[in-house]
Formats: sequence, structure tokens, C-alpha cells
Amino acid sequence: GGVPKVIANKPIQLDTGEIVLPFWREDPAPISHKCDLAAHCKKCKLAKGAPLGVSGTLLSTNGGRTWTTGGDIRGPNGVLLLEGTVVQLKQSRALLQLFRSNAGNIFSARSDDRGRTWSVAQPMEALLNPSSKVSLEVVSPAGLLALAYNDHGKLIDGQKVSTRTRLRVALSADEGANWTLAVKLEEQIVPLTKFHYPTLLPVLPSEVDDACKVGVMYTIGMKERASEGGVRSVMMDLSRMIEPTD
Repeated sequence: GGVPKVIANKPIQLDTGEIVLPFWREDPAPISHKCDLAAHCKKCKLAKGAPLGVSGTLLSTNGGRTWTTGGDIRGPNGVLLLEGTVVQLKQSRALLQLFRSNAGNIFSARSDDRGRTWSVAQPMEALLNPSSKVSLEVVSPAGLLALAYNDHGKLIDGQKVSTRTRLRVALSADEGANWTLAVKLEEQIVPLTKFHYPTLLPVLPSEVDDACKVGVMYTIGMKERASEGGVRSVMMDLSRMIEPTD
């Protein structure tokens, strides 16, 4: 209580029945609003002393009636960790959380106690990030992971651009240690246009259709032509990309 918390991705329910919701802490009057942050925090007792730019998880053991705070996830050297997305891994049963960051890469942290404590977040060198939201999901009974993200850093081909593009989906069969590019959703570079804020939606296989179908919804944002933007939905069949299991 008393610390502003922001969420961007959905909660998950663990095999124990507990609910885990990722969040991050952010000042109620961001610097982007051009306010006097120091003066503001003196007036706002709730924000004073809050560890801003730090992520964690909200935990419920009673179906969402009450919640406790778990974790104090920080990046090295003051890296901001935002908009966490979390899954429970099939083999180790640990939790894996990935973050948008302002450092040019996706960051990751793990928890072995169902979200109560977390490792120090580390950069994933193979996964670039232009400070944009990512979405992580378990998409097969064997524990295959899918990740939707913008696959570039602050620069594209050495140049700074006012866009978010290269929206892609990558897969991992080893609990996030290695990733393989699977789908390219958006590749065009359009000034002042952003293809971003993806959300993955796994579709459970039916008795007549065992394909690994995963939906992804994302925003097309056009700064100067807002009426031409909107939400796009794509259904993907990842069956051919999954190794058969015994």
C-alpha cells in the first residue's frame, strides 16, 4: 500500500492455484508531463520514498480476494524495468519474467518461490528492445515458449528512427535460454508509425484440431494520422515449428 503500481500484462494462475500479477512502480506525475518532480513528491506523501522504476509481482492465494507484494526486481546500473510478462515454466516450475527496458535489450528475472523473491534482472543479449512492451506465453503442453516483441534497439541499421517495427514472434524450447525466430508480423519502417504493444493469446487444441494455434493482437499507432491506426489481430499455427515429443 502507498506505492503506485502499474500493470500492462495479464496475471497467471500457478499449478498451486496462486495468482501472480506482474507490476512496476511509477511516479503518479511522470517527468514527461514536464512537472517539477521534486516539488510534486514533497506534496505527495504516497510517492515519497517509493522505489520507482522497480518491478515486482502481486500475489494472491485466495482467488484474488486479497493480495500481497512479492519481489523487488531491479536492473543493473539503474536500468528501468517496465511492463513485465510472466509464465510458469513446465520443467523447472520456476517463474520467468521478461521486461521492456530502456537499455536496448529485453531483460529477464526468475523466481524459485512462486514470485515471493526474484533474481536480479539481466539483459538477454539476443533479444533487442526499443523500450517497448513484450508478451510471453507457454504455447504447448511440453512447455514451448512464445515471445512477441519489437526486434530492434534504439537504432535501426545504425540510424535513430521515430518508429517501432520488426514486430516478431520467437520460440524457445529450453525455458528461455535460446530463441529461434518463428514469425515476422510487421517489417516496414514508416516514420511516426508504431507496430507495438503485442499480446499473445494461446488457443487450446480441440479433439479434432491439435494444431498449436496462437493469436496475437497489437496496436498500429500513427502519431499524425490517429484515425488510420487501430488494433490488428493475427492467428498463427506454430505446429510445424514444434519438435514432436514421445
